[in-house]
Amino acid sequence: MGNTASKKYYAKNRKTILAKRKARNPGYYSVYYLPEENYCGITKMDPEYRMSQHKCNGKNIENWRILFCSKDQAEAYYHEAMFHSVLGMQGLLKNNK
Repeated sequence: MGNTASKKYYAKNRKTILAKRKARNPGYYSVYYLPEENYCGITKMDPEYRMSQHKCNGKNIENWRILFCSKDQAEAYYHEAMFHSVLGMQGLLKNNK
């Protein structure tokens, strides 16, 4: 939110924006898999919403699935790392190589 118009919009619509963000947060972390991309990721937002973001970014979300859910962030990140290392799935490391 770098420009003035964005700041004004946020100030005017703050309550609505925050309510929508809260609605997208189910209260747990999901580790998910995009088989067509061999991609494993983690999200705290509603997985359906996260898939819509991936789709907008050109990822193939067909046949996506949840691999693990937890309210504990550390446990969810542990499982995501396990899927990356043991099963050879792509994820954040794919973008850093």
